[in-house]
Amino acid sequence: MTSDAPSHRAIVATKLGGPLQTITVPTPSPGPDEVLVRVSWASPTPFDNWQKDFGLAVTEWPIFLGENSVGTVTALGSSVKTLNIGDVVFGFTHGPAKTKAFQEYIVVPARRLGRVPAGLDPRAAATVPDNFVTAWWTFMHYLGIELPYELPVKEKPVGLDEPILIWGGATSVGQYAIQILAQAGYTNIITAASPRHTALLKSYGARAVIDYRAPLSDIHAQLLSAANGQKYSKVLDCVAHDKKTIALYRDVVAAGGVVALLLPVQVSDEKGEVVGVRSVDNEVGDFPEGVKSVGVRTHFYHTNEELYEKLQPEVMPRLLGSGAIEPNAFRVVEGESLQERVEESLRILREGLVSGEKLVFKVNA
Repeated sequence: MTSDAPSHRAIVATKLGGPLQTITVPTPSPGPDEVLVRVSWASPTPFDNWQKDFGLAVTEWPIFLGENSVGTVTALGSSVKTLNIGDVVFGFTHGPAKTKAFQEYIVVPARRLGRVPAGLDPRAAATVPDNFVTAWWTFMHYLGIELPYELPVKEKPVGLDEPILIWGGATSVGQYAIQILAQAGYTNIITAASPRHTALLKSYGARAVIDYRAPLSDIHAQLLSAANGQKYSKVLDCVAHDKKTIALYRDVVAAGGVVALLLPVQVSDEKGEVVGVRSVDNEVGDFPEGVKSVGVRTHFYHTNEELYEKLQPEVMPRLLGSGAIEPNAFRVVEGESLQERVEESLRILREGLVSGEKLVFKVNA
């Protein structure tokens, strides 16, 4: 089935560090396993700026942007049985240009979408998918933490009181990471964040919240005290900055431990200003001998066939619909045109003017 819109507007980045541009592109028809979605809301991520400003994972220009969206299914591929025309869906829609969220219509594999649960604000839904998928994929694939698809768990996991460090607990990924671990039965979740987020993060399941702005010696002392003197064997760094995060915790990671870094790793100058990004980790992080650091590549979560089949279509909507997982707070970015809204969103992210919330903007009325 084809769309009744032969073409639509899309926002693209024209060259490295260059301006955004609004273009008109043909509206594609979905393939057998795909659906066509009229996008209503989209939510930007730091990855959009890493691509636009640093050329991360870019092979040619221009590039389409955006991987989080909410919209309405307007056409189905011939093999799609899980969704219907008219369904309001949300998803982490990484992939080629036709899947990118900063345009009026997208074509996406049905397995990368879930129905927005009744009662969930679609603006909030637009902010969820990439962060939720990243947290889940990191635990399962990189940190070796098995997560049942049915949460909260009925049986407590082995090693439930092992200290797990989430650096950047108030980030979007951090908030989902804490909630997922708590719902999975883990009781010794330690996080670093601004003190103003302490109450929220503890309500999600964090046992201790460390002020990342404290003197380094105090940070180390608090981290070790929170873990009853143990060093950490499992760390998720949701920021991955060589000086502002890695340098603050690397000495409290145990030999044999694993640090999962959300890529790219930010490389800074003497003032701490980001001057480049890298997809490598050990060379940048300068971790102690015996510590394994791994870069998280959420774009490959679909290589786990069972996870790909279940996570966004079933697990994500169920946990949000039941209230087991709460979405981030969100801020709506305004602007006269779609391009203005995208530009303003990326500026806010680039300048670090977001804390404990996600940005969202309207694509179609």
